[in-house]
Amino acid sequence: MSTAGWKTFCFGRYLVDLPAQVEVKVSYKIWGDVIESVQWEGGGKLNAEISNREFELKAERHKKIDGSMFVRRQAHHNDSFSIVSWKAPYSKELMWMDTYLVTSGPWRVFRYSGDVAPEKLDSALSFADSLSTNIRSRDDHEIPIGPGFCIDQGFIAGSDYRSEGFQVGITLPQHPNALIMIDASTGAEQDRLLKRVDKFFVTAVAGQLSGLKILRKRQRNVGPIEAEEYATAASGNGQRVYAFAWESQGKDKSLSEQNIVAALKVLEQSVITEHTPYRPAFKSDEEALQLWDTIIDSIRLRPGAV
Repeated sequence: MSTAGWKTFCFGRYLVDLPAQVEVKVSYKIWGDVIESVQWEGGGKLNAEISNREFELKAERHKKIDGSMFVRRQAHHNDSFSIVSWKAPYSKELMWMDTYLVTSGPWRVFRYSGDVAPEKLDSALSFADSLSTNIRSRDDHEIPIGPGFCIDQGFIAGSDYRSEGFQVGITLPQHPNALIMIDASTGAEQDRLLKRVDKFFVTAVAGQLSGLKILRKRQRNVGPIEAEEYATAASGNGQRVYAFAWESQGKDKSLSEQNIVAALKVLEQSVITEHTPYRPAFKSDEEALQLWDTIIDSIRLRPGAV
């Protein structure tokens, strides 16, 4: 399959090659909390909106303590800061922390948000301080050099272990109804892919699987990444549907050997009319497998990422 015009994307600590026409949606998490790029026109607008939010929190009373929902505002490096508030007005169990990470070259803002127990607030603020030092702006197709974690329009330098992960959703206009997903996270999956598939077939009702064709069920290593692959296709109502999966089990406490999963799904087109005729995602099983193989074979740990 020709890869002319394909582009290399950096997701987390991994690289993936994708066709130029793709539409990509990605979410990133660190220690289970989302970190994302947010749009502001400049520092003045950011400060104005946050000041308004701080005013609202100070005006709202907490029902269990003698005080407001506002807890504190903590400054970090490079004009970054955190706003800490109580998560709910009737509870003293959890706080909520919004960290706004400011970068230059170009100027951007990233938000890192999540709940935090009061006794862990100091360590959470310390981690936010570390993020404010290590984060920088990144062009969409820049491939960084050195240890770190790519996020949308940004890069967080470092190789200290932490829980981290990403979820990617990919659509291609030339393959309607097809969705490709690539997820990675630190920590190992308990059972390998093919073992879980075997358990599914043992418990599934045979009638529900009529017409199912197993295209692949095998070990499928990609470079040094040990992985397994399972691919199926089925026909019904004049349509062809697909479910492909590729997974590396990963290792616990490893940034370089994460649990990484790729999937391709083509579901049945639910509405078919004169104005919305059936549009097959692929001309053949071979075309589906060619696209799948080309993407899977491109998945690799970014050189120097760890």
